[in-house]
Amino acid sequence: MILTENNKSLRIFRSILLMGACVLAGIGLYNIFKPLPEGLSYAGEIRPAENVSFYKDLTWVDEAGRRHSQQEIFDKILAMISNARSLIVLDMFLFNDFMGKEASPYRSLAEEVTDALVARKEKFPEMLVVVITDPINTVYEGMRNKYLERLGKENIHVVYTRLDRLRDSNPLYSTFWRTFMRPFGNNSGTLLPNPFGKGRVSLRSYLAMLNFKANHRKVIICDSGGGYSALITSANPHDGSSAHGNVAIYFEGRAALDLLQTEKAVLDFSGGPSLPHQPTTASKHGNAATTVQILSEGKIKE
Repeated sequence: MILTENNKSLRIFRSILLMGACVLAGIGLYNIFKPLPEGLSYAGEIRPAENVSFYKDLTWVDEAGRRHSQQEIFDKILAMISNARSLIVLDMFLFNDFMGKEASPYRSLAEEVTDALVARKEKFPEMLVVVITDPINTVYEGMRNKYLERLGKENIHVVYTRLDRLRDSNPLYSTFWRTFMRPFGNNSGTLLPNPFGKGRVSLRSYLAMLNFKANHRKVIICDSGGGYSALITSANPHDGSSAHGNVAIYFEGRAALDLLQTEKAVLDFSGGPSLPHQPTTASKHGNAATTVQILSEGKIKE
């Protein structure tokens, strides 16, 4: 057989394609199975329950068409903020006033929480206040978030979770995004409508969104009367979902410090500030009728 110049070029082209496909496959496989950042998939000690309380938000319409709302969760969160003196760590997935097709908010939760944090920081300037949130609140750097910007101006640490450090949940797409799109970053744009509310964003916001990744935590930890308290909830400081039904559990004591350790892990891999060291030694639960254990990520599945 006589190998022509065209055949040689075709073989070289195929070899390049094969090598490229192998590289992309390697990137994809690594980001599916790569080790999680240290401190995630956490299982804390079983702790005696201290002051455990349940809170709920309910919205309903009665038979006469009257709308009723019973909201407890953010009232409790605001009370926790107003009682803190040295530390507040707030990790919330949604922190914005996006309303979708709604004409006006049911409750301006983003503004209420922002006002409360700023007021507490002004009263206790040495207090460490940290807000951890998801990049979805700037539509992946595609638009500004006035609440988070205000917090930053008031010397409150605002930390966006580095989602790229987490495993890919949409690997067929994320492999190409990491390789060909992520290096270009993102900025404000007007090409496309904001998928979550008013305003416009760039195409790159949509491309980042298709990774289907998020820090979906919704927790707050504060110092409280010489100890620590925490609340875990399904609610967000998000105006558009302020009328949703949600639940929350509040507790105090060592379990709150265990929860703080899980937030320290997010801060560590996202470039956030250091938290003051707090001992979380094992505690015997003995004959305690009710106990609390903190589980996160894979430990929940197990």
